[in-house]
Amino acid sequence: MPAGERNKWLVLEKPIRVRNSLNENVIQWEESQGFWCSLNPISSSETIRAKQAQLTLTHKIKVLYTPEITSDCRFRYDVEGGEPRYFGITGMINVGERNRELEITAQEVRNG
Repeated sequence: MPAGERNKWLVLEKPIRVRNSLNENVIQWEESQGFWCSLNPISSSETIRAKQAQLTLTHKIKVLYTPEITSDCRFRYDVEGGEPRYFGITGMINVGERNRELEITAQEVRNG
């Protein structure tokens, strides 16, 4: 993938399990590291939940290979002047099994 296509800075977040004040196990997200990636929408769907429209977008993310990225992680995209966007990993391909590039399918959910 040409370097010019990797034009979005995405931060990898890893889940950690912690206990809250009620002694319950909860997941918090811990920032790991940032990557230059390409981020392209593939599809979208809209559903109604609790009388609110919910838009689910599927994206393809391409990034240089690193074993740091696993399927239980998510990416955060910090939008200048706006709320961060989150992308949960739903699939990963090690392109050509050569440990050079990952093609990641990820879902973003927006409430609206």
